[in-house]
Amino acid sequence: MKVTKLVLVAVMLAVMGITGCASTHENVAEHHHHPKAQFDGKCAYSVENGKYDVEGNSEFNLAHNGVTYYFSSASARDKFKDHIDQHVTRANRAWEGRSGR
Repeated sequence: MKVTKLVLVAVMLAVMGITGCASTHENVAEHHHHPKAQFDGKCAYSVENGKYDVEGNSEFNLAHNGVTYYFSSASARDKFKDHIDQHVTRANRAWEGRSGR
């Protein structure tokens, strides 16, 4: 009987932990189960255009193919979202080719 109560308590705590975790994060990119932000959290649109020091804002994020991209503004995010695969390719090339790595 004691073992059954312990198992029941353990299951209840696990369920509470899972639902609590899922309900506390409004922004998916900030959730700890999601991948790290690309480009060290810099604005992906800026990186694509050779500006590597513009910080991204988690409020303006975009998840694509399991990767989270941050942007400095909604406008930058929306421009990047249009033809996203082309923008991702150019941003990745720019990030890999930047000086001072």
